[in-house]
Amino acid sequence: MKLRGFRYALEPVRLTRQWAVDGLAPELQAAAAELAVQQRELDRLQALAHAAQAEWNGLSQAGQAMPAERFAQLGRYLGDCRLRQAVQAQAVERTVQALEAVRQRMLAARRELDAVEEHRDEAGRQFLRQRQDGDIKAADELWNVLKSGRGTA
Repeated sequence: MKLRGFRYALEPVRLTRQWAVDGLAPELQAAAAELAVQQRELDRLQALAHAAQAEWNGLSQAGQAMPAERFAQLGRYLGDCRLRQAVQAQAVERTVQALEAVRQRMLAARRELDAVEEHRDEAGRQFLRQRQDGDIKAADELWNVLKSGRGTA
């Protein structure tokens, strides 16, 4: 709202709130990007584990005798895949929590900015009402002067 002559007394506060929101936006984007990277890595690890499990199941169902060395190697690999998945899942969970913390800070900053902007808009409407009341009062006074014949026109 642009009102000629209106100066919002809390404009520095509004700007501070706006800067807080603007400052959190890159942090929110970075946290979301980090979550995407972490999730892709977890998906990759899950695909590796799934492929190893499929190989294990295929060898088991084929009825072929699996060499002991291959059996042990595949078992260790599956165990390692599960461990890496668990570690990565924890990393994803930490990243989700960090992203949620940034989101909460962003929401709080946005609510603060919205409150100040709502106050500014109400102050602008009040300014406009006062200006209109003053214009009406001045017009009434002019009318009264002209009507009484005291004015010179």
